[in-house]
Amino acid sequence: MTTPIQQQRHIPVPGTTNLRNLGGYETTDGRKVKWGVAYRGDQLADVPAEDAQSIIVKQLHIHDTFDFRSPGEVAAKTYNVEGIVRHANPVDATFFGDYIKSGKPFTVEILLDLYKKVYRAFVRDHAAVFGGVIKSIIDLKPTSDKAVMVHCTAGKDRTGIISFLLLTLLGVKRETIHEDYLLTNQHFKIPAYAKEYMSGLNLDDACLKVFWSVDAKFLETAEDEIRLLGGIEKYTAECLKLTNDDIKKLKDIMLE
Repeated sequence: MTTPIQQQRHIPVPGTTNLRNLGGYETTDGRKVKWGVAYRGDQLADVPAEDAQSIIVKQLHIHDTFDFRSPGEVAAKTYNVEGIVRHANPVDATFFGDYIKSGKPFTVEILLDLYKKVYRAFVRDHAAVFGGVIKSIIDLKPTSDKAVMVHCTAGKDRTGIISFLLLTLLGVKRETIHEDYLLTNQHFKIPAYAKEYMSGLNLDDACLKVFWSVDAKFLETAEDEIRLLGGIEKYTAECLKLTNDDIKKLKDIMLE
């Protein structure tokens, strides 16, 4: 039995702005993703300890988090919440770092192009990480009493990819998946630590907006890369290393 807070799409928690429920979405075969079993969000290091306990642990019943941040990101914003097991699954795209080293200024056009390259790299070069997380979720058999959460720093790109993959494998409609992805632009607020986090980048306001938001074209680029890799079925089997039995188990766990 889920509680009202476990049936909200966006969950307001101090210290986060992009914590969302992956439940409630209908699949193409008429089923629905269970509420309160899986969440997606931004990093939890800024959540006050009492709110982490009272909301995240005791109300949302989040027991395991899958953290896609790089070791450097984790070192800068570490969290340790009693009752939550954090699983480190670093995914780091080097395109931004390489461009910064070049000394060239950022423009909106350059940022948009870099993000498209990053999304291609996510699905092409980090499939083993994403597939491993999905396999771990299957093994954990989450419920609304023992939920899981996937997150990165802002809960938009790496988290966007794993959420896209999960919802796709569950059979949620493509249009719905894209709508979920774009909800970041409604909820995410540029954090107070943004200037420190992005020190040395010299981004103007237009570039800053691109950096801290999502664009439908980014996810479309990831989808295109999956097509180039043979389509979602081949990608699931050969890149994510998930079997038909794995997908059946995932659906049994997360759908009703």
